[in-house]
Amino acid sequence: MKKLLCVIGQLGEGGSEKQLHLFLKHLDRSEYDPSVVVASGRIIDKWRDAFGELNVPLDSLSGPPPVKALRFKSKLRNSKPDIIFSWSFYTNVLKLVSGKIPFIGSLRGGLGEEKLGMPKWLLSKALSPAPMVVNSLGLERELLDDGVPKDNIVVIPNIFERRFKEANTAEIKSEARARLLERLGIPQDAIIISGGGRLSPSKDFPFWLASFRELAKIAPTVHGVLFGYGPQVLADELEGAPLGEKVHLIGRLPDVSDILLASDVFFLSSIHEGLPNILLEAIDAGCAIVTTEVNGAEEILGDDEQLLSLSLLKERSPAKAAKMLKNLSTDDTAKSTASTLAQRRLEIFSPEKIAPIYAELLTQSLR
Repeated sequence: MKKLLCVIGQLGEGGSEKQLHLFLKHLDRSEYDPSVVVASGRIIDKWRDAFGELNVPLDSLSGPPPVKALRFKSKLRNSKPDIIFSWSFYTNVLKLVSGKIPFIGSLRGGLGEEKLGMPKWLLSKALSPAPMVVNSLGLERELLDDGVPKDNIVVIPNIFERRFKEANTAEIKSEARARLLERLGIPQDAIIISGGGRLSPSKDFPFWLASFRELAKIAPTVHGVLFGYGPQVLADELEGAPLGEKVHLIGRLPDVSDILLASDVFFLSSIHEGLPNILLEAIDAGCAIVTTEVNGAEEILGDDEQLLSLSLLKERSPAKAAKMLKNLSTDDTAKSTASTLAQRRLEIFSPEKIAPIYAELLTQSLR
């Protein structure tokens, strides 16, 4: 059995953490004995419990970067892993102290955002692992543009486990909608547009709000529901404003499925993404989606011209976003078509499709 050491920056609320958990959940444990090192030391209780259920031990590093590197090197001497899988871009630099142990790197978010605040010499080290896993063709193009050889890059889309495929989604959606309307005091005839995410300029919630403002002019019954820490940047602008009665900021939730199930349309306003897990969750919950042209959109939407015309916003124009949102939220045929076509795409992200790709990567890296 091979010892696999995974290293990640933190175990917080991000999508990368969820992907690491799914990777380990579907890893062949007869072949690999995994463990996880968290470079920042931040581990929220949810992940302590989840990795504990998988019987995957967690460890953490502390101190300034040079101290972390020394502690990581010491851990390698003690645990003697057969292979290292860096799950975060900035932990790729630990390849420097990993000697001859096979090392897989990762990039799971926009390269421009990852570069912020990183010295050039350190950036070159973060870009050095081969192979380097990315979760979208867009990220592959970003690495190629930055001079990373194509042979060094492996594209592996996100793993996604469906929650509502076998359930009576129509009934579940109706119940979730009733709960949300009651909780927020939203009228029964309201159109619900949702959005959300972490606090990051890349999520561009001001663009989400500008588009919603245009939508409210042409669809008077619309209400917006935004979850997560990110949308809180809009609180001051909404306070006391007429639009504030239509946009509901509900903060971070441990599970956003009820919001997605209750929504007519989910709107992703991001500037940069790796592959947005939240779009997969929204599609699974029966939402129609509108998304900006970010990394991962092409994998999720595919090349179906009808779906692209309904769901892909090619220009960052609030007026055009509002037009697409109105079309999907008020035309039942368009909404049903967009939802059905998008749900057919979820199969390519299933564990049955993605786990064997990871298995082959590990096998090749150990040769």
